[in-house]
Amino acid sequence: GVTIHYMDNKIDNGKILAQQKVEIGPSISWLDLIIKTKRIGGELMINVLSNLDSYVSQIKRNEVNHDFYHSWPTPKQFKELGQKRKLA
Repeated sequence: GVTIHYMDNKIDNGKILAQQKVEIGPSISWLDLIIKTKRIGGELMINVLSNLDSYVSQIKRNEVNHDFYHSWPTPKQFKELGQKRKLA
């Protein structure tokens, strides 16, 4: 998914202004996924900045559950996603 949040002293830790789920198909490559999430994130950021007052009034606490938290892929995951790109 994509999250717009306040910055603080930890990565992906600040209070959440907006989030959007991102569908990931079985054959999506890492490059396609990065492009897709950056496009969605940019559109979401524009929407948040254009309507900041309404988003600020609905701020959510960011409770990072490390069992479900995903940051950048590991080198092994990049390799696996790269293989999917070759098959697509």
